[in-house]
Amino acid sequence: MFLKNNAPGLNRMRALQWGSILFLYVLLPLMPLFLFLQAADPDITLFIRISRTAGIYGFVWYALQFVVTARNRIIERFVAQDRRIVLHMLTAVGVLLVVVVHTGFGNEKYASKLQAGLGGTADTIFLWATLFSGLFFSNYFIRFLPVLKPYRDKIAGFLRLTHERCLLLHYVMPVGMAVLISHIVFLPGQGLILFKTCMVMIGCSALSVFLYHKLIVSHKVRRCPWTVDAVIHESDSVVTVCLNPPPGRNFKHLAGQFCYIRPLDGHIPPESHPFTISSGPDEKQVCVSVKSSGDFTGRIKDITPGSRVSMDGPYGKFSYALVSPDRHLVFIAGGIGITPMLSMLRDLCMKDPKRKVILIWGARNETDLICLKEIQAIGKQMEQFVFEPVLSREPCWEGQKGRINRMLMTEIFNRNGMGMAPSDLMSFDFFICGPAQMTADMLQLLKQMKVSRDAIHTERFEF
Repeated sequence: MFLKNNAPGLNRMRALQWGSILFLYVLLPLMPLFLFLQAADPDITLFIRISRTAGIYGFVWYALQFVVTARNRIIERFVAQDRRIVLHMLTAVGVLLVVVVHTGFGNEKYASKLQAGLGGTADTIFLWATLFSGLFFSNYFIRFLPVLKPYRDKIAGFLRLTHERCLLLHYVMPVGMAVLISHIVFLPGQGLILFKTCMVMIGCSALSVFLYHKLIVSHKVRRCPWTVDAVIHESDSVVTVCLNPPPGRNFKHLAGQFCYIRPLDGHIPPESHPFTISSGPDEKQVCVSVKSSGDFTGRIKDITPGSRVSMDGPYGKFSYALVSPDRHLVFIAGGIGITPMLSMLRDLCMKDPKRKVILIWGARNETDLICLKEIQAIGKQMEQFVFEPVLSREPCWEGQKGRINRMLMTEIFNRNGMGMAPSDLMSFDFFICGPAQMTADMLQLLKQMKVSRDAIHTERFEF
């Protein structure tokens, strides 16, 4: 079986992923911690040592937030987009916890007023920025406290909190990092030069990665704008924007990857948003299909041919091209989550039409099934292609109805001569893209079905 033959490769990749996270989040803080303990006053209390240890770990984790969120292809090799989002969220919670320990274990007994004030300012910035982001910049935590959602929406409406404004407020974090670096510089105590130097280098390096991504890379892509060639209205809420590259630009991407697009002509807010590339890798144009679901995406339909946009990419590891050609593929899409599947299907139809592919697409209404005729045409060209659209709000629909669940998947597999036992699924890789709740439900379902986590691939841009 492929899993047995590829086990060493999978194990090496898993070891690299976990090894890099272990080094950055556990071992890297040990270097400044060792320098501090070596030079610290031997008479400081155990509580102060605990406080300083927590502070050092909190500082390094805070710094790593800028590295993880920057569009860095080196980091992406080890931790893909969907896992980086989770890592970013969990790190923020971790920093909050160690800050509580740092400030609660007698830290003020070993600090000057200036140094303590800088530390308190940094803690306040991080606390309020994290709480703000958790409430208004993410839908993850609000799912656990749905009673707060109406109040959050009213506040957001009153303050006119667009995505871009939330993002700008989120960018107060670098200010907190700069204040925190000053907090370290003014730390009292003899013999802490090496410790301070190490901490300042970590903080400044992290800020440099962030600023390089935000300033230099952003400037480079704006200097070479792409041109909108066509805007295709796929449905009442979905448009496909086709882009021509700048002269001499050879854009290469894997089917299923995404890019960041920013309008440059002024009649649409100049915000940078991630969009999956729905066109195939061999097409001359790059196309993205966008559903109206917010302030920015609701304006995309107003973009016109001839408009200029900047493009940064490609990014992501959500591609069938990164798994063995011997593997069968199951694509599970929810709504506009079909876009990476479209790119992969277009590529598969040209390069591997004999591949066994199952597409299960959940949507509300038949009008949400964009490019339906094209997918059906692809099905006629691919020998082992199974397409199952599932509609939840279309009573006259003659196909599958309801939501994607284990019963429905079992019926689809059995009808096409495939079993659902763990041994039957060992030859499949599952690609999931759609709303956060659907993705979470599918992950739980596949876990219950004993599908290896290495055979499950997800993509998301928010949490």
